[in-house]
Amino acid sequence: MQAQPRCNRADARDELLGNEQQLIDILDNLIENAMDSIENLPFAKVAIEAATENDCVNITIKDNGKGISPDRLKTLGEPHYANHEKGIGLGWMICKKLIETHKGQLTIQSKINEGTTVTISLPILKS
Repeated sequence: MQAQPRCNRADARDELLGNEQQLIDILDNLIENAMDSIENLPFAKVAIEAATENDCVNITIKDNGKGISPDRLKTLGEPHYANHEKGIGLGWMICKKLIETHKGQLTIQSKINEGTTVTISLPILKS
């Protein structure tokens, strides 16, 4: 079964200050992680939403995949310790660092066999 991401847009007038290619790479990595976690599940789902709140754009990537154990969450971001077979253990660490470089935050919540929610919060460019 192939999952179809559902996307909701934040206010189209909102602009983010940052390196467009880096932001695309971050989203690509996080969405790929979500897709990997739902592989071979009969009712797989990945939802991608963006909303404006308190001068930030919050982008949420939520899946109903296998989830990440609390012990693994504690070590997330350590180099060369991947959560899936295809990984090399650098994706989360690089994404977090790039988001922080953009003056944003990257958070994760996960439960085994229920799924994972990753939220990117980035400041809106003020005119």
